[in-house]
Amino acid sequence: MGVKTNRQKRWSLAQQAKILKQVSKLLEKGYTLSQALSFLTFQVSNKEKTDIEKCLEQLKRGESLHDAFVKLQFHRDILSYLYFAEQHGNLQFALKESSSMIEEKVRHRKKFQKLVQYPVLLLLFILSILFVLSTVLLPQFEALYLSFGNKQSSFILLFMQAMSFFPFVLPAVISMPIILYLFYVIYIKKLPPVIQMQLFMRVPVIRTFTRLFNSYFFSVHMSNLLNGGLSIYECFALFQKQEHHPFFQVEAFAFTDQLSSGMRLDHIVSAKSHYEKDLAHVIVHGQQNGELSQELYDYSLFMMERMEQFIFRILKYVQPLTFLFIGIVILLMYMSVMLPMLEVMSSL
Repeated sequence: MGVKTNRQKRWSLAQQAKILKQVSKLLEKGYTLSQALSFLTFQVSNKEKTDIEKCLEQLKRGESLHDAFVKLQFHRDILSYLYFAEQHGNLQFALKESSSMIEEKVRHRKKFQKLVQYPVLLLLFILSILFVLSTVLLPQFEALYLSFGNKQSSFILLFMQAMSFFPFVLPAVISMPIILYLFYVIYIKKLPPVIQMQLFMRVPVIRTFTRLFNSYFFSVHMSNLLNGGLSIYECFALFQKQEHHPFFQVEAFAFTDQLSSGMRLDHIVSAKSHYEKDLAHVIVHGQQNGELSQELYDYSLFMMERMEQFIFRILKYVQPLTFLFIGIVILLMYMSVMLPMLEVMSSL
């Protein structure tokens, strides 16, 4: 897992999703894993072919597909699927589900980029105009305005001074998402998993998505493992060993301890605020019907759909809010030019 690769040669998410889907389809048709990967070497780029051939060599040495993809630095959600599938799960199912999830990520990312690319370019253009306005035009207007002997408007003077700082404030506002991301990478990501989860649950929008994702992750992987014939205790033992989602590694120890003390699984889940409340009801219903594995899988599909709907609701507000912000900036620019001119004209 410690093998380092050139970051420039990493597979894109779209490439990862594509090969997972292709291998899944070939496995469904009866190909073995090695046959499926060998078949794909004829249809990919030279770089991808080289990586797949390395995977085949690792499989011949007895290594797992999970370990091969770890060395290719595949997305951690893919690696989680493969890890659980190779521990008494369904590999074809894992490849199919993980490819669908990554495709959704790619689709949402492209939609977000499409929504913000024009507003960002417009903001940069306005920022350049603001810089010229504050460094060239506003000082001249202010000097002209102060040269008149009559009483000056304190509001206009204050407004002009405030606008002179605006080009320096605007970049700070625009760069706030980058600052928050760096704060997450440098500080929050290094905190213990439980502390991270507690912080996520305090932020409204992040809290909602975290609950949905946690419920999805728990239900889809528990479903796959239970369907493979494992007991609930054995499922959590595997959760403890996986390293791709540290929070669920810690969470599995807590679940095991509480189950050993006599608590029911649905009671444990319902007591935790970082899961959707209806997950506990699904567990009870599935256990009563003897179809816990199937009902958890159906619930995971429902959670996936809700995550997608939630993301689209957020994206729906990104562009209108961005244009509203741009409109306010343009209005302030217009006022910074027109107010002093009108005041000067009225004093003549």
